[in-house]
Amino acid sequence: DLHSFPTRRSSDLHIVHTSLVAALDWSHQLLAEAERAVLRRVAIFPGGFTLEAAEQVALDPRDVAPALTELADRSLLTVEAVNGRRFRMLETVRDYALDKLEQAGETAVTRAAEVAWALDFVDKTGEGDDDFASAESVTAVFAEWPNLLDALDQAPGSERAVVGLRLALALHTPWLIRGWYAEAARHFEALSGVDGATPAERVTALSNHGFVLTMLGRFEEAAAKLSEAEAQAKNLNDDTLTLTVLYYRGIVEIERGALQDAFIPLLAGKELASASPGHERRLFARSEEHTSELQSPI
Repeated sequence: DLHSFPTRRSSDLHIVHTSLVAALDWSHQLLAEAERAVLRRVAIFPGGFTLEAAEQVALDPRDVAPALTELADRSLLTVEAVNGRRFRMLETVRDYALDKLEQAGETAVTRAAEVAWALDFVDKTGEGDDDFASAESVTAVFAEWPNLLDALDQAPGSERAVVGLRLALALHTPWLIRGWYAEAARHFEALSGVDGATPAERVTALSNHGFVLTMLGRFEEAAAKLSEAEAQAKNLNDDTLTLTVLYYRGIVEIERGALQDAFIPLLAGKELASASPGHERRLFARSEEHTSELQSPI
């Protein structure tokens, strides 16, 4: 009977779901409390996780290694041996574990640990002289992209929003290298202006947001944000921030064809950089290149 097919299918799916939950309940009951705690907390990672990531979200990092071994033995986790060990959960197991996380009242604190791990991971990957100059460091960041994206998407409107903003700021260079301007703009839109950010972080967010909007061709929005960032940077007496904003302002004017208007920020940047410490001369050099190009006859 064709008319009964949808009902039968729905009934069959319900039976399968009920059986799966019963099997997961049985497996969960066999776990020690420390193993249950690790299971529900590592479920926060949608893209799988490393031992180090699991230790950062766990109640007690000392429980993690033995618990992961037990969970893998019970087929609640799978283990990949590619570029080190990586652990993954089937979506059905992850959904079950996330329900347990909510029942334990630990969702908010675990999500806070997730975004803290994400920021620490990105900072460490690009630290030192690398500053994401190597392909290896950029590849390492985007290997964790599902987890980083989850941390960013979960941050707005929460108490961890300011850490989410810091994560977006840390990802600015990797986003530019990949050309992920729309992705960057989306997160800066959601996280700029959050409570708890320092004045320098607010200016940097405005500046970065303005630059990626320029790359998306949204020149009027970009110019408005960069003008606001310039005013705030000057109030902070921060030459490095001001130089960055002036350089970005010059770019937006060039991109929208206002070549004469580009002279104003680029020459201001040139003047400021000439009196600034050596580490700020990179932007001065770029500003000088642009002003020389604009002054050259066509």
